[in-house]
Amino acid sequence: MSSYETHCMDINWNEVPTRFHFFRPAIEACGETMVIPFDHKLQRHVPFWERATQRQLHELATLHAKLLENDNVADVHAWCKVVGLGTDGRHWAARRFRSLMSVLEQLGQADVSPFCDALPVWPDDESADEREETLPEELRYLIGPALHFGERYNCELQMVRFFEEASPEECDQLAQLAERIRRNQDWPRVWQWLRESDWKTSRYHSEIDQLFNLMDLCYFDFE
Repeated sequence: MSSYETHCMDINWNEVPTRFHFFRPAIEACGETMVIPFDHKLQRHVPFWERATQRQLHELATLHAKLLENDNVADVHAWCKVVGLGTDGRHWAARRFRSLMSVLEQLGQADVSPFCDALPVWPDDESADEREETLPEELRYLIGPALHFGERYNCELQMVRFFEEASPEECDQLAQLAERIRRNQDWPRVWQWLRESDWKTSRYHSEIDQLFNLMDLCYFDFE
């Protein structure tokens, strides 16, 4: 497991409001849903919702029901929007919350009951145009690739599709980018910026985060 994946799994539940602890059983049962393993027999990556066990589906169904109660989605979404500048435990809890919301959406789109019967709606976020540019000057070379790759492949299914269908030119572009990051030893600076900045208020935060998710999934060594 890469250091990127390890950091993504860190949650301190003491820093998460008690009213959101109903996420915990599903998170602990499902593990890291953003990591999509390659199945050599099927010769493709298998997203989490396809390989979930009955126990995991049970916990996801329980989470799904809780989110539909008393407009819990709006409450969770509002909290996630303001914790980007908080502690690591809060930041990664919000990340895992969004990840599970994505899994619920995928299960609904796959017509799996009860997820297809009613789907919790995650509200739209503000436009990136309203966010500040906080990325250090020496890392601004990441913006172009992040806008190209991070916006286009912003969920796990799209990332898997890229891994399976990417053109040689796109693979070469990412390979060269990973080499530059590794040569400049920029990953620690990127990681620090992702931790200390806020996806809500910092422009390019989400896109750069997704860019590194994509490179990690596709085995481009940037560390």
